[in-house]
Amino acid sequence: VILKTFWEGEPTGKKELLRLLTRDGKWLRWDGEKEDPDDPKKKPKAGCKDQVEEALLAALHSTNVVVLLGSGASFSAKNDGGPNAPGMWHLWEAVKNGCGEAAFNDIAKSVIGHV
Repeated sequence: VILKTFWEGEPTGKKELLRLLTRDGKWLRWDGEKEDPDDPKKKPKAGCKDQVEEALLAALHSTNVVVLLGSGASFSAKNDGGPNAPGMWHLWEAVKNGCGEAAFNDIAKSVIGHV
């Protein structure tokens, strides 16, 4: 049985398909929804466009920026006969080895609460 996915048949790069998973586990669509004056039940819903733009601008204005792309971005990068791109685990191990395990664990604990 072949299952259809949400993205199947959709053109690539279509901003209307972008979603942001928030810290509280909710998915936000790119554009917000306005209230409908003819339907009082339909309330306005915020989109994620402004949040994403603010985060990207903040990252661009940072003194130090590190972007770790893992399995989703790198597993599709294939080399004929050569090594494949690293996964997220490989990248995190490289960061841990670069800054030291104790410092890495302290940062991980402050971000996710455990190691």
